[in-house]
Amino acid sequence: MQVMNLDSLRLEVKNKMINVEKLIETEGLGRYIYEGSDGSVWRVGETPYAIKIAHRDDAWIRRILDNEWEISRALYHCKVSVPEPFGTTRVISPYVNREVPAYAMEYIDGQNLFQIEPGKFKNRIIRLRDEEVSAAKKMGFETGDAYYPGNVIWCPSREKIYLVDFTYWKRREK
Repeated sequence: MQVMNLDSLRLEVKNKMINVEKLIETEGLGRYIYEGSDGSVWRVGETPYAIKIAHRDDAWIRRILDNEWEISRALYHCKVSVPEPFGTTRVISPYVNREVPAYAMEYIDGQNLFQIEPGKFKNRIIRLRDEEVSAAKKMGFETGDAYYPGNVIWCPSREKIYLVDFTYWKRREK
């Protein structure tokens, strides 16, 4: 499945500009990754990027994607283990064939906690998740649904977990 007819958008990635429209146009949507309540996550071709595509376009969904971008950016800069955030954009949805909001981030090759068998190894991953969530709380974040198994990715090649999906996270006022 490919997404075409994107608004031209450039996102700054590691001090260079990437054109999301051209990437998806040339690479297409790669592997489907995950279905959430508000959007689906796809890899962009075989690139190091992933994109969360909203299921619809309304004021609420735009607010939550903007919040997800802001929270993930703040967490990333605080050295909490999250995929590198690149920004928000608009794309033609593969589901409703009209423009919807989307959020671009680093692609993490891994498994969420639903996909990992119970046992000592899974317990180790849960401990790593708990450490990252604790660090985020100490930095003033209300962690929403951080303990939901679909919101934690284990990346075996990096031996590291990543927290994802910050829809219900908030930053406490000081």
